[in-house]
Amino acid sequence: MHTGLVSITFRKKSVEEIIALVKEAGLTSIEWGGDVHVPHGDIETAKRVGELTREAGLTCVSYGSYYHCTPEDVPFETVLDTAVALGAGVIRVWAGKKNHHEAEPEYREAVYEDLRRCVALAAEKGILISTEYHHTSLTNNEEGALAMLNAVPGLYTHWQPRNYYPDVQEQEDIIRLLGDRVIGAHVFHWEGIDSRPLEEGTDCWDKFTKALSDGGNVKFMTLEFVLDGAAEAFLADAEVLKKIVAKCCTK
Repeated sequence: MHTGLVSITFRKKSVEEIIALVKEAGLTSIEWGGDVHVPHGDIETAKRVGELTREAGLTCVSYGSYYHCTPEDVPFETVLDTAVALGAGVIRVWAGKKNHHEAEPEYREAVYEDLRRCVALAAEKGILISTEYHHTSLTNNEEGALAMLNAVPGLYTHWQPRNYYPDVQEQEDIIRLLGDRVIGAHVFHWEGIDSRPLEEGTDCWDKFTKALSDGGNVKFMTLEFVLDGAAEAFLADAEVLKKIVAKCCTK
């Protein structure tokens, strides 16, 4: 299982600075974001970032696009071409712009249909499609995520905890419910809306990681959000993440 960083954690840092930080942390991968570091349609930048990543001995596990499967978005083909140039194995997309319980059936089906198209187009390039598990999308909860996964064969999802997770068992249950359709996880520890050191969430993440591993298909766990957005906090969280994954994988 790859450990890594979601590049949007450090939007103000350059590609070179992020690669150096990930190397210093002893992690193995990066999920490059499509908003700042590898913009949609900027093929030359994508090629350069992909080459720099591989030259550093790192893997681009995912392209974190901001494609929402809605008509006003940039064409998905543009996102796909960028991911191919980058050398990403997965494209992360957003399942619409409405919560599952607030979306009309027609809206849901339109997003599902676009996701089916994305999955088919990406498969031709050997790339998988995974949705963000996030509020303000059709995957804002497990009900929405399951409905979507059932409606779109070949689709996967990322998982991340709700910002505040008082019921750790509930979070574990959600992971196990999603099963082998979870391909990656965004790792962070928050209290309410406040980012905290990952070390404070070790007990929770030991359980989450075990559940993710039991699903049998998680390829990467990438750090997203760190205390005060500081490089020092990231390096500390990286040490914790490596220990959590090693503990899980050696059991």
